[in-house]
Order: sequence, then structure tokens, then C-alpha cells
Amino acid sequence: MSTSDVTKEGIRGARPGREAMTGAVSTLDGRRREESPDRDRGGGSEFRSYYNQPVLNQITWEPRDIGGYLFLGGMAGASSVLAAGADLTGRPDLARPLRYT
Repeated sequence: MSTSDVTKEGIRGARPGREAMTGAVSTLDGRRREESPDRDRGGGSEFRSYYNQPVLNQITWEPRDIGGYLFLGGMAGASSVLAAGADLTGRPDLARPLRYT
């Protein structure tokens, strides 16, 4: 078989099997049907589930919320490290408020 035997429809002279429908959207009886207009065959479209619902929810966080989340998370992590240090150095009066923070 040379490259000239391969066409857009398949291999010239060979009869394709039932599963070998390339580039065609067909029904069970073999007839072609038109693709639905809401289905985008190209890249860059949003992937949707079986029920045409988005797979991931939309982001509801504002940039200010994200900054506050990161700031408070950093404060909590730093205060827990300071509380552990206060416990190791024998300062329970300092460790207690750092643990609550």
C-alpha cells in the first residue's frame, strides 16, 4: 500500500468496517445526520457534561476575598509555629493566645 491509496474517505479499494466511519456523524441505520449547532467540534470550547451542564462551577471569589484568605491562612500558620516555639521554651502564658489565634 502506498500513500496514494489513502484518501480522505479511507483506503482506496478497501471497504471499511462498520466502526470505521471517519469524520461522519451517523445514525444507527448508516445515514448521515447533521451535527447539532450547539456542539463545537473545534478546540477552545467549554467542556460540558452529558446534561449540557458545566462540569466545574463558576468562580465566585473576588480578588479581595482571595487576598484575605491567603493573609488569614498565613497568620494562622505563623501563630501555630510561634505557639509551638513558646511551648518548647517553657512560656505557657504566651503559647495559649498564640494557639487561639
